[in-house]
Amino acid sequence: TAAICLEQMKKLEGHLERRRHVQAMYNACLQEYIQPPVWSNTVQNYSARVPSEHRDLLIDYLADKKINTSVHYKPLHKHGVVSGMNQRDYPVANEEWLKLITLPCHPAMTDEDIDYVIYWIKEYFDHEMKHTYVTNDYIMHHGSVVEKRV
Repeated sequence: TAAICLEQMKKLEGHLERRRHVQAMYNACLQEYIQPPVWSNTVQNYSARVPSEHRDLLIDYLADKKINTSVHYKPLHKHGVVSGMNQRDYPVANEEWLKLITLPCHPAMTDEDIDYVIYWIKEYFDHEMKHTYVTNDYIMHHGSVVEKRV
């Protein structure tokens, strides 16, 4: 296993450069659509912020386009194993994690892959978002209730 690790270390700088390139492209092309994460030299994840009422809709929209996203950094008090241990409220964590979306960012991404992700995020915010109506009680998308907010 040490031999495998040493071989992988030879690729590290190239992998990091590629991740930084993905990060730079997202930052440059999506600055009007998302709040980018703080610049990272390692870019372990690219976890951006979007309006919370659009996060899950955007995840579903991108999934329909075969773009894998995820949600990292769920607050610890929301995990089942610890949820009953602490009854304290964490309003900032509860609000902020609903805005987070992790976009694909890995060394195997081609420029075409990056452009594809950027294109569909822009399409969502330029077109699909206009079909979303948010009230204190619910979120509607294309005329259907997608989330009750009670």
